[in-house]
Amino acid sequence: MKTSAILAALLLLVCGYFYLQVDWEARAIRQQLKQVVDLVEKDGAVSTLEAMGRSRQLTAVLTSDAKIEYLTGRSFPKGADALGRAFLAAWSQVNTANVSILKHEVDISENYPEAKSRVTANCRVLLDGQEVLRDTVRYQIYWKKQEGDWLIREVVALGGL
Repeated sequence: MKTSAILAALLLLVCGYFYLQVDWEARAIRQQLKQVVDLVEKDGAVSTLEAMGRSRQLTAVLTSDAKIEYLTGRSFPKGADALGRAFLAAWSQVNTANVSILKHEVDISENYPEAKSRVTANCRVLLDGQEVLRDTVRYQIYWKKQEGDWLIREVVALGGL
């Protein structure tokens, strides 16, 4: 009986140690980026209703004044609503869009609740059956935590590899 209690306490201590080692904020940011990638990816035709739903979901992970530069020097209009409309217009013209995150480093700022992440992504876009873009691009993403959720404040394209 004593051995079982000691073993259970030891197991609890080891689990507690590993639980405290997890950076939960960085993990939440990685999960949020995964959700964005899932929303942006497209494999074939979709209904207008689904496209509008994805656009709304995408704007929900952006701050109201978000700015996104998708390629160096090329950005969408500023603001979550404008970005949602731009996404809807662009996404409806794309046949296929694939994004693979190759590397994602997260730094939680001392000015919490802000963070910065560096992302390397492999992107491929087909438009009218022809490959328009295939590149590996590095991004710097600035995050802000609002009402418990990490939202994208700005995305800056750092260039291709």
